[in-house]
Amino acid sequence: MRGDNSNCRRVRRDGSRTTLLRSDDGVPPEPLSPDTVFELLASRRRRFVLYALADTDGEVPFDALVAQVVEWETAGLTPPRGHEDRVATALHHVHLPRLAAEGVVSYDESDDTVRYLGSAELERLLDAARETDRV
Repeated sequence: MRGDNSNCRRVRRDGSRTTLLRSDDGVPPEPLSPDTVFELLASRRRRFVLYALADTDGEVPFDALVAQVVEWETAGLTPPRGHEDRVATALHHVHLPRLAAEGVVSYDESDDTVRYLGSAELERLLDAARETDRV
């Protein structure tokens, strides 16, 4: 059974509400299985990506996403040399393609932008994970 979560609302960290986007073509994707949700949330870096994207309407420049992930990973301290490049490489080659394959994000490599498409199944645990990660 296809879950139509196109009217699902989420409360952002700042208290505002936003409607979850479903897909670039307007067709709701299949709901994520619990195994997939847990796999996507298993990586702290991937959770940081999801937090940053979920709190933003529209497209996010890739470089801004990398900067936010680096900020959270280093807790505001000066990152080690090369850390930003390693984060950018991991996002580009591992995390964003994985999230895009599940229909959670849209990643346009041609203009280096990322858009959060949302997932009601993922949202339920993402907010709880944020409490633990304290971001």
